[in-house]
Amino acid sequence: MEHISEHLKTHAANDSDFRSLIGEPRMGKVCDFCVSEVLRSLKKVKVTVKQRHYIEPVANSEGGGSGGGSEF
Repeated sequence: MEHISEHLKTHAANDSDFRSLIGEPRMGKVCDFCVSEVLRSLKKVKVTVKQRHYIEPVANSEGGGSGGGSEF
C-alpha cells in the first residue's frame, strides 16, 4: 500500500486536476482491498473506502408492519 501511495503522491505533484480532486479528505475507513493480475505485466488494484460523513439513507417503508412508530 505504501508503494501505491508513493505513486499517487508523485502523480498528484505533477497533475493539478488530479491533485484538486483528491485534495479534500473524503475517504474514511478501507472496506475492501483487492489486487488481481490482468496480464503478466499488468496488475489491477481496487480499494473500496467508505465515504467520510456519509449518512445512510433511511428506507421509506410503506404499509403496516410492526415498528412501534407513528405514521403521519
